[in-house]
Amino acid sequence: MNTQSNNPIAEEKKALWIGDSSSVQLSVAIVAVFFTAWEAISGHMHTKLVVASAHSSEIAQTGLLNMATLLGLSFVALILFNSIGTEQSSRSGFQQALDYLSSTRVRSFLSDLLIKYVFLCMLVITGHGFAMAAALALFTADYLIQGRLFVLPAKCAEVLAACSIGLACLLYSQGSAYLVWPLVMFSLIALASTCFAISLTKNPSTKEV
Repeated sequence: MNTQSNNPIAEEKKALWIGDSSSVQLSVAIVAVFFTAWEAISGHMHTKLVVASAHSSEIAQTGLLNMATLLGLSFVALILFNSIGTEQSSRSGFQQALDYLSSTRVRSFLSDLLIKYVFLCMLVITGHGFAMAAALALFTADYLIQGRLFVLPAKCAEVLAACSIGLACLLYSQGSAYLVWPLVMFSLIALASTCFAISLTKNPSTKEV
């Protein structure tokens, strides 16, 4: 089957998919690496906040608010990078952003992201913040299985999903709250996805296996 299309409308719709653009993949990788480096350099600051939230509702509320803010800023960055990736379109950047947000797939992604955020909130509020690291690893596996966020060959995504699930089980069984491990896993996957997306841009005939 020919995977290429000469239909400009089809190509334009494809660019609205959350992870198709190499610029979107790059933005995800940059954000992931930033948070990973921040967590490592700050001496596991976020991990300490998560653990402390079990004993202080004020710390828990502040942490959840910061998390919501960061998620919002990260999604805005995705919209901006997607606009850059589709700048050849004759439409304005504002119209591109509206089309991006109105896409059924993007709304589905936002719904999924909201559910994951609510689950993390429940962990923190109920004093089980230590399980957040394992939950983040499971979320990474979920995105790999869905094929919603990353651009990777199917077999590679399946192997990485299994590794993420294994990491989640290990973290939970050890009672480890260190967020740096799932962040490192996510960052490496995001970087690999970026490289693969760029290779697809340079060689459109490349097929996922």
